[in-house]
Amino acid sequence: MDVLIHITLNSGDERISLRSEGRDEIIAMLKPVVAAGGGEIAGLHILMEAANVFTLGWQADTPAVRCYLANEPNHALWKQTQGEGSEPTGPWLAVRLLPGALQYSTDQIMMLGDAERCVAWAIIETLPN
Repeated sequence: MDVLIHITLNSGDERISLRSEGRDEIIAMLKPVVAAGGGEIAGLHILMEAANVFTLGWQADTPAVRCYLANEPNHALWKQTQGEGSEPTGPWLAVRLLPGALQYSTDQIMMLGDAERCVAWAIIETLPN
């Protein structure tokens, strides 16, 4: 798999994210953090809430986004996102902005999109085949 449907639940925006958009060295740095259940890289705090649910934020106690990842159809997870409409047909990453996002600068929020996808690819690449 080298394509991910990236959905922002708050706005309904969708984009196709190619694996090639994520730098290999960044994804490699994220893999041990994901495996450990969370941590901090370059000021970004990552917390794995479940195998396919994680939060990101610039402060450990104030996450800006909650992310839901499905590398194959997962109707129960899609229902948990409270997303509108039907589940996407391909692998997907659904993201909800949290109230904590209001505490961050526009630049910090804009950086989260790339971070969300890189963490998602790190998770996908650590899954058993």
